[in-house]
Amino acid sequence: MKKKVFVPLIALALALPLASCGGENKSEVYYGFGSDATYETDRGGNVQTTIKAASALFNKDGKILDLKVDSLQVKVKAEALDVVLLNATGYNDEANTDIKSKFELRYDYNMKDTSANIGAIEGGAEWFEQTIAFENWAVGKTVAEIEASIDENGDLVNGAEIGNTMTVSNTFVAIKEAYENRKQAETAKEESKVGVAMFTMHAPLQTTVKVGGAVYEGDKVAGSKVDSYQIPYVINESVDEAEAPVFKVAINEERKQVDAVNTSVKSKEDLQFDYDMKDTSANIGVIEGGAEWFEQAAAFEAYAIGKTAAELKALELDEEGKPVNGGEIGTTMTVTSFLELYEEAYEIASQGR
Repeated sequence: MKKKVFVPLIALALALPLASCGGENKSEVYYGFGSDATYETDRGGNVQTTIKAASALFNKDGKILDLKVDSLQVKVKAEALDVVLLNATGYNDEANTDIKSKFELRYDYNMKDTSANIGAIEGGAEWFEQTIAFENWAVGKTVAEIEASIDENGDLVNGAEIGNTMTVSNTFVAIKEAYENRKQAETAKEESKVGVAMFTMHAPLQTTVKVGGAVYEGDKVAGSKVDSYQIPYVINESVDEAEAPVFKVAINEERKQVDAVNTSVKSKEDLQFDYDMKDTSANIGVIEGGAEWFEQAAAFEAYAIGKTAAELKALELDEEGKPVNGGEIGTTMTVTSFLELYEEAYEIASQGR
């Protein structure tokens, strides 16, 4: 599990600024997003990385008003040296290596029979069905109340009653991070809805997973977060008894985003200045002094406030997918993936599960 230092919840609550109470009619709701990436290498020479994401809206007392979570499993294998192949269950866009999340797989995730055999939920329930049950149950509860409902195995104490018998400990890590990172969404209301989004891009020795979420008041962004994971691979070659080559893929634990002790991968947001792109940004010369990845992402999130998904999609980009007015926005990075995240998050927020 991704190693994090958690500040006591009450201290976090006291540290947040209060909504102004003058003549302005500002909402006291807060939007937060969290994610977590862990990997398993002992899978017959293959690797699986699981990314959890949580998008949540909280009231001033820390109670969840709306919650959307998702999970994506990146499975890879190697059949040649220096070429890692996706071993996915399903794709949204196979040509562009965008694999489906568990929620997008729906019945194709194929865990209903396993759930039925457990016997706690009559007839069993698929991953997405149990996730909806969990999201609905979490509304109205604080993060502390959810944490108190998880046993030592990471399962919900009353999971059968809730309709979710899956392990939720890693999902909770993402929810808790969303709470700790929450910011006031001044244009949102308690009835506003959130969306979550995930998609992948694969290269020979790396899978990039873009994650994000947003809260929408009507069709306009009231708060959001975007992030990115780069999962690096290395291939080891050996021979079998017949002298045939055998290729085994592993996570490249020499890369700075990999925490080998906790078998987790840090996002670009987690890396902060260690991502080390500020000098490159400065050399481009559009942003004075340059800006790190997380700073440019925050600038784009600020730019998105008050805009619809359609307005964001209409942003003028150059041939590399960078905003033509990047200097004005505060980001000179390629933002094509950001726009896709906002579009997917809006679909979920507006249409529901």
